[in-house]
Amino acid sequence: MEVQALVVTFAALSLLLFSAGWLAPRIHLPQPTVQFLLGAVAANTVVAFGVDTGLRYQNFHDLVFYLFLPILVYTAAFEINGNALRRQISGVGSLAVFGLLVTTGLTAVCLFYAINHPTGFPWAAALLTGALLAATDPAAVTSQSWIHDVKPRLALLLEGESLLNDATAVVLFTVILSLALSPDPAAGGAVFLTAAGTFVREILGGLFFGLVAGFVGQRLSRRQVSTAQLWIGMGLALGAYHASLAVHASGVVACLVCGLMLGHKADEHSAVKQQWSFLADTTNGVLFILMGATITVTMFTERWLAIIIAIAAVVLARFVSVHSVLGAQTLVSTHPSTLEERNLIGLLGMRGAITIALVLVLPVELPYWWTIQSIAYGVVLFDLIITAPIMPLIIRPN
Repeated sequence: MEVQALVVTFAALSLLLFSAGWLAPRIHLPQPTVQFLLGAVAANTVVAFGVDTGLRYQNFHDLVFYLFLPILVYTAAFEINGNALRRQISGVGSLAVFGLLVTTGLTAVCLFYAINHPTGFPWAAALLTGALLAATDPAAVTSQSWIHDVKPRLALLLEGESLLNDATAVVLFTVILSLALSPDPAAGGAVFLTAAGTFVREILGGLFFGLVAGFVGQRLSRRQVSTAQLWIGMGLALGAYHASLAVHASGVVACLVCGLMLGHKADEHSAVKQQWSFLADTTNGVLFILMGATITVTMFTERWLAIIIAIAAVVLARFVSVHSVLGAQTLVSTHPSTLEERNLIGLLGMRGAITIALVLVLPVELPYWWTIQSIAYGVVLFDLIITAPIMPLIIRPN
């Protein structure tokens, strides 16, 4: 892309971000929803005048997977209260691991039998879809204004789950994708064992790079001004992410660990946290604008029934997983969650960057990739235009 085109694109994104921030409170819609709608309107208007937006599948994938994703994960980890997270680690960890597995499995079962097309939409497709829809996204959750009206303990459960289940979702998706791409179905057991080893290697490798980056960051950030701390954190987060990917480890885990370590040392109201919050809001806003600009009408005209089925399946699976995991914890917990709290947590999980990033990884040689991509965009769109706007009407300020 030429420099002039980059400058015009930057100016357009800046104008859209400003417009969304100005318009959202006036029409009483969440800012991410307005960002998505403005992106869709702007892109279609430009295309109607015969102008090529320059947005391509591969460019969008690279931008989200190699830049936006590490920034959003690192920022969510940096901003979360580490001490409070440790106190809630039992509930957060259970939701992020067992809850995600339950959501993935149940969503896959519902999709497979409801779509009822074993050749066009086999078990592999159902499991891949379940995995990418099960992951709630930290940026999608924390960007909502209603998060401030939720009880602090529930808000922490939501933020912590969304943060920690990124690693589970990405690795689980990778395992299932390896099985789906296996040329010999009879070798599925061997592929699964290899994928299980990959799971361990990705987690441990990401943990190693995250610890190294976090340790280095803590040393470099001492007595540095806030602006320098911002650039140090960004460089280390992106460096740890891409170093992990280079050795086939989990970049998401690396960013998560690095963000938790550096955020733990930062003052709650420090300038660097405010700067990271601004960067996260900007990145998240650009992501939703670009999502609106790349969505196509054919996704809904050709795959509308599959999208509706997926929405119903993931909502059902989410409620079952939350009630089963947190319900079981009430038997041993000294501070059990109430039925109303579990219902709220079931409602408030939202999909975002993780879902979009994962679906863009799908190889186009898979015959069902278009169906899965349409479903993913449809579910994220449902969360943006249906779930997010009605949440303020349901949540009572604490």
